Amino acid sequence: LQTVIGSNTAASTGTTAAHSDTPASWNTIVSCAITPSAVTSQILINFLVNLSGSGGSFALNILRGSQEVGQGDAASNRARSYTSSGYVQPGAGNIYEIGSWSGVFLDDISDGTAWTTGSITYYIKYTHYVDTGTYRINRSEDDRDNASGYDGRSSSHILLQEI
Repeated sequence: LQTVIGSNTAASTGTTAAHSDTPASWNTIVSCAITPSAVTSQILINFLVNLSGSGGSFALNILRGSQEVGQGDAASNRARSYTSSGYVQPGAGNIYEIGSWSGVFLDDISDGTAWTTGSITYYIKYTHYVDTGTYRINRSEDDRDNASGYDGRSSSHILLQEI
């Protein structure tokens, strides 16, 4: 029915939030708003994010407003997220790299509590599991600037399609 895209082309850096913090405090990588035309719609979410940093294991989280969606099932005291396979590590060789992560999720907004009217903003957010660290969006950790073309910059995107 409709397609919208949100892009983050800026290179940025900051201190990560811990996964145990509230979702409102998690670091936003990219976001986009869509106004569905019917409560029976579903929203197909595709994203690509480019990250580097320090601090170890991280999670990528999809949020519909302040509500997490696309999480794995609960199991004991394990953290839940969309993906928990990410790992950024400082050190020789890694400070010049940018990792790309992508994902797709179909969000069913028709359950009556997800959406009734107006726009919905979806976010791709970044958290660390245990400690905080430093994140970098769309740039390498070292971010060298020289004529040889080292350490380029990238962009992150989220594509929303109403189905």
